[in-house]
Amino acid sequence: MQTLFIHIGLPKTASTSIQVTLSNHLDMLVNNGYFFRWMNNLDVKQLTQEINQAHSLGLNYILSEETLSPLVEGLDEVKNRLNFIKDLISKTHYQNYKFIIYLRSQDELLESWYTELIQQGGEQSFNDFLRKQNTNDAFDYHKLISLLENQFENKELIVRVFNKQLLVDECPIKDFLSIFKLNDLNINPMKVNQSYSKQALEVAWQVPLKLDSSCIKV
Repeated sequence: MQTLFIHIGLPKTASTSIQVTLSNHLDMLVNNGYFFRWMNNLDVKQLTQEINQAHSLGLNYILSEETLSPLVEGLDEVKNRLNFIKDLISKTHYQNYKFIIYLRSQDELLESWYTELIQQGGEQSFNDFLRKQNTNDAFDYHKLISLLENQFENKELIVRVFNKQLLVDECPIKDFLSIFKLNDLNINPMKVNQSYSKQALEVAWQVPLKLDSSCIKV
């Protein structure tokens, strides 16, 4: 049975790298039975038409969505986006749909989030950064999972732990493709939003300043 997959791209789980890589290998994915869409500016009508066109061609459809994070959008906006997706699903011809979500440990997420702030030239201390976060919602994965369970019936939720040692070949793109048994495809993973090296990170935490690209690890 053809399946509609909705990828919930939470922050700091390589969502952009997954989106860029798969978008750049769309022909290869289609040849293997999958269409990929990085949800951006398409409205419901356009998106519904494209999804149903993929269904008519016998393809599975992967939709990647990055605006479902309480950390970025707030819980109320996440609820609105889930309503949007629910309405979208109701207009498609797919009878089977699954959600995919990667969860990163909250301490690693905070560290990575703060590091990105420093990379962009931020100068606030970690303590000030931490005080500004809405930790009640942003880092409570149970609330997000509960929203999904309450909003959608007959869904399957594929939960993966975002930890390098647990990913297929320690690569988030290959791990994502393994969900569809496509991890053997000759796809060159794209690295987007790379982090600092361990040494540069230690300095950045102690002395908030904007470091140049020579400190970024490969």
